[in-house]
Amino acid sequence: MPVTGTTWGKVAKEFSAARTRAGGALLVLLAAVPAVAAYVVFATWIPGSTERYDAYQAAEVCDTERSAPAASIREDCLRTVTVRVDEITRKKRSGTRLTVTTVSAPYWTYGTSFGSRGSLTGELNQGDEITATAWRGDLMDLVRGKDRQNTTDEPRDEPQPQAALGTFGAVLAALLLTLGALHVVRPRRHSRRRVYTSRLTVAVGVISAVVGISGAGTDLPWRLAPPLILLLWAPVAYLILNWHRETRQKRARKVGPVALPSP
Repeated sequence: MPVTGTTWGKVAKEFSAARTRAGGALLVLLAAVPAVAAYVVFATWIPGSTERYDAYQAAEVCDTERSAPAASIREDCLRTVTVRVDEITRKKRSGTRLTVTTVSAPYWTYGTSFGSRGSLTGELNQGDEITATAWRGDLMDLVRGKDRQNTTDEPRDEPQPQAALGTFGAVLAALLLTLGALHVVRPRRHSRRRVYTSRLTVAVGVISAVVGISGAGTDLPWRLAPPLILLLWAPVAYLILNWHRETRQKRARKVGPVALPSP
């Protein structure tokens, strides 16, 4: 026979305010992880990628009359090199990975990848020679005739996904900090705080992904991504926080007042 007040013989855990407060303190500490990640995104990643893109756009073609010495293989100018395919790996989801080596001295091996299988990488085989553009020790593209395919190392002016990721980290840190603080200050036996937090986290994650991807496709200024995410998330958060309360009120109205039996 099941124990009274339990399910299928399992003894329910006794509520402990100390345990709840300890869990809340742990959540407060964990909130530092996404907070630091958000700081790194906005203070380091976005400025660094923007600076790299601007430098790449301003780079000039290298002097073709002199060959690049081994010490300056990471030069800032754009150099056209002929490379031989050492290894090529094609995968449906991760695109194409390529390892090539220059055919003339100074010999330099490049490892790069492509987001999708294009016309060039789809036809390449081990041992093929092809023209490429090198900048700061990385391959920017492969060129054959009029066909050109960019590598994933080529700088791109797409900080919108980064801004969306940083915004998600900041909001997640705020949610964890709030939930942890509530557990520490006001521990409760029955609470839907974790349910609300998980739903709010999923909602802001989905909205951040949509804004980041669509922003990169529409050239949305990356500084508009954080306020846009918060603007779209605010009504969703309101609905999530008030859904349970409104549901209980509707059920109470349907049931109506309970009539007491007459003596």
